[in-house]
Amino acid sequence: MIVTFADAVDYCLNYLAKDAKESPVAKRIVIDAYRSIPNKRDWNYYKRMLRLNTVAAQSTGTITYTESTRTMVLDGATWPSWAASGYIRIGEVMYYVASRESSTDIILDETTTPGDNLAAGTSYVLAQDSYPLPTDFRSLIALNWQAGTYNPAYVDIEEFAMLATLITGPAAPTYYTIYGDRSLLGTKDIRFYPSPDQAYPTNLYYNGGGRPLAIEYYRSGNVTTTASSRTVTGSGTSWTSAMIGSVIRFAAADTKDSSGNTIYPTGVDGLYPPVMEHVITGVASATSLTIDTAADLSLAATAYQISDPIDMPDWMFNFFYRSIDKQARLSMRSKDIGPSETNEYMMAFQEACEADSVFGGTRVARLSSGRPRLLREYPINVNG
Repeated sequence: MIVTFADAVDYCLNYLAKDAKESPVAKRIVIDAYRSIPNKRDWNYYKRMLRLNTVAAQSTGTITYTESTRTMVLDGATWPSWAASGYIRIGEVMYYVASRESSTDIILDETTTPGDNLAAGTSYVLAQDSYPLPTDFRSLIALNWQAGTYNPAYVDIEEFAMLATLITGPAAPTYYTIYGDRSLLGTKDIRFYPSPDQAYPTNLYYNGGGRPLAIEYYRSGNVTTTASSRTVTGSGTSWTSAMIGSVIRFAAADTKDSSGNTIYPTGVDGLYPPVMEHVITGVASATSLTIDTAADLSLAATAYQISDPIDMPDWMFNFFYRSIDKQARLSMRSKDIGPSETNEYMMAFQEACEADSVFGGTRVARLSSGRPRLLREYPINVNG
């Protein structure tokens, strides 16, 4: 079964010997431990690939600009959908776009404007040099330029800033850098120089992290399932698309404990294991969602629980739980981390590192391009 955010919080509460009232404290400990895992090493499990497609620069048509409203109107063409992510170059000067108001109107960023009106018929170039990276991006492993015979070279942001003062292109990029995106805190962008002149498909290989933890548990209302159907119907529920990818567990019935409280399904090692567990793949409405595979059972108005999954393989969970132990100790300022727990943490980390290997075959000094050639396949010059 899948380990969920709720399971990890329950584990932490047991470690702290706390009841459910201390759940906010346990949630913070679990999240801190979870976030620390990808930073311990470049785990093979968290290596990702992203296909990034640059966009072609545009110079069709002419523009008119009004400084008082920062509005630039295009005549003879339309602004592409990505215009708000790009910049306008007029002559040798770049002006960044704040928003795309319509197919013909854009608003320039207030920090970069011409300072005066521009008459109708002014020529321009619209290009995009920066592209957002995934929210889980940590560091780049490699960039593979799919269109062309070379890859752009990475330079630090300081060197890139000097390059950017040289107004060239749009053209095939020769350099790129990575920097923080201020428009979406905590994320990064990749920026090319010169700005791409056409659509270049690019593969990015990077070190990422696990799926963010947001939903500890959601239990409102009850659910009904039909055997052999992937549709789950809710009553008194308020499901949203944020639950796609979360785990839903089903109880056998809507039962109560001795105090009259609803008994919700737990993990397999809990007191009330579920009769079914699935991953949510779609949310059609507040009362209808889709699960990954068809339900095995027909259930009527039963209790359920939705929680985010802990995104890691089985062999990392021992290290994850030891990380929770360590983080819990740190949260209890008066409780020192003893030698025994420190040793358990280090052993769990070592075991996870060993299990993280994804290749057990023989490595060679060159990239494989097929089977090695046999000696008999090499040409022999019998004439000397």
